[in-house]
Amino acid sequence: MVLGLRRLPVNVITSILTIRLPSQTFKIISSVGPELRGADTVDVMCNPGSEGHREDGTVEYVYCRGVVTELLKYGPTDLHASSKGPNPPKLLILVIPGNPGVVGFYKTYMWTLYQTFLRRYPVWAVSHAGHCMPPDTFDMIEDASVTEEEDVFGLDGQIEHKLAFLRKHVPRDTNLLLIGHSIGCYIILEMMKRDPELKVVKAVMLFPTIERMACSPQGKVMTPVLCRLRYAIYLPIFLLSLLPEKLKTSMVHLALRNLYVLDNSIIPATVSLINVDCAGERLSVFPVCPGRRVMDVVMAGESLPKRPQWSPEALV
Repeated sequence: MVLGLRRLPVNVITSILTIRLPSQTFKIISSVGPELRGADTVDVMCNPGSEGHREDGTVEYVYCRGVVTELLKYGPTDLHASSKGPNPPKLLILVIPGNPGVVGFYKTYMWTLYQTFLRRYPVWAVSHAGHCMPPDTFDMIEDASVTEEEDVFGLDGQIEHKLAFLRKHVPRDTNLLLIGHSIGCYIILEMMKRDPELKVVKAVMLFPTIERMACSPQGKVMTPVLCRLRYAIYLPIFLLSLLPEKLKTSMVHLALRNLYVLDNSIIPATVSLINVDCAGERLSVFPVCPGRRVMDVVMAGESLPKRPQWSPEALV
């Protein structure tokens, strides 16, 4: 199943995450223990309050490492203030997106998690640096000198971006349940490696992209495209970005019309991809040089296998 999913675009995968994974993810997450869970599997999944009208999360825009960043939050929006209250949250569930790192793709998934845990714990998502379309009151870059000195938009910069976000917006003693999707899984692994003092009680990997992206079915297509035709991609995005918003929305609906189930919450997120200002930053997250690994991780003294199990060569 994972092998086939890797050929799908991100908006299709997000719909599958929303429809198929909430209960499966909860089964994995439930192993963190009753002291953090607050209820057992049966009570939570059967609770009548877990159904009903979905609330919109709180969307915020902040500058992190000098670049505009979009935050989507369900539950308390200020953990520093909440930690001083009578019932501070014991746990933060933080979603690290794939690429493109647009948090709008995860709305339904996050709401389902928030409801599943009986709204006991905040569920947040943080976009990748420069991947969101900022409102009129924000510039893409707050301080140009920072981006000139550091690679803020590259893969290494995105890892430091997430660590900087935690340092500024999350109290140091907060327990973390990290959920990564695709390249977000690699970012989580590196976050824990670079800051071992993080209180990560669980890390959940959804369709992880950890190494040898070029060996994957989608990687074999995208690697030559991004290496040789990277800048040619900007032209059609620029031309499409000139269209009225209603027309772009209609085009997205038309493109996704054949999905078995369409989660309408992903429509605005998909439309936001038609933005030339963010296109370069989204492409820069992928280290696509031929023959290069995405990472060479050593966990507990053991190297990763020679080939990932989903790689076509590993299945021969």
